[in-house]
Amino acid sequence: MTGLNWVATDVTEGVFGDSWNQYITAAVGDVYILYVDNWYMTGFAFDLTFQYQPNCGTPGFPPCASISCTLPVEFLGLNGERSGSAVALEWSTGSESNSSHFIVERSKDGTNFQPIGRVEAQGSSNTFTAYDFVDRSPSAGVNYYRLKITDLDGSSLPSNTVAVNFRSGELPIQLYPNPANDVLMVSSSSIAGHALQWRILDASGRMVSGGNAAALDDSGQLAIPVRDLEAGSYFFELKDVDGGSRGNARFVKQ
Repeated sequence: MTGLNWVATDVTEGVFGDSWNQYITAAVGDVYILYVDNWYMTGFAFDLTFQYQPNCGTPGFPPCASISCTLPVEFLGLNGERSGSAVALEWSTGSESNSSHFIVERSKDGTNFQPIGRVEAQGSSNTFTAYDFVDRSPSAGVNYYRLKITDLDGSSLPSNTVAVNFRSGELPIQLYPNPANDVLMVSSSSIAGHALQWRILDASGRMVSGGNAAALDDSGQLAIPVRDLEAGSYFFELKDVDGGSRGNARFVKQ
């Protein structure tokens, strides 16, 4: 975790820094947003300690400041899963202070998000509160979801992102060998002679490989190199060049 002290001179640093940045010279009425992120995902607790300028309040030194530090929402995480012909999203808060609403956003690539709904927040609460939202029009394939947690003053922060694989019926695609080693073969009568786009996603929904291809000799088969993938479970998605789904399935890389 990066902190502030009285001797550091750098104002920013990367993960290999000494964990200290220069102090903040604050003026009356200044507002600062503190973003706390456990970069190593250890789950360990830690303390935040605020200290004023040394000797503040004594003759010849500035007066001591008064800090009000309030987190508008204690957010406990977003989860999503397929529910019949829809995608069900659930999240919760441990406490809220002056929270306004949540904007639900969806993306097909995990980068460009569009709002698809709004859920009103509790406002002020010191107890556990559960929320839910149903996306009744998910796209075939992987859908990415996140929230914009919005305060009464209009400020907002994004939540974590979740990936939900939505398959509208059984799509005609076969992957072999499965598990795969060097090459993954894709076979389907629906792809013969078509210009295609493909991509491979890891278990967290992150794209690890992709490209353009055409089914060889109208055979309806594609050879996809997977030699450089780490061992594990993956999701394969095939689309037309205009984005229409041609099939998706999971496979294992040995």
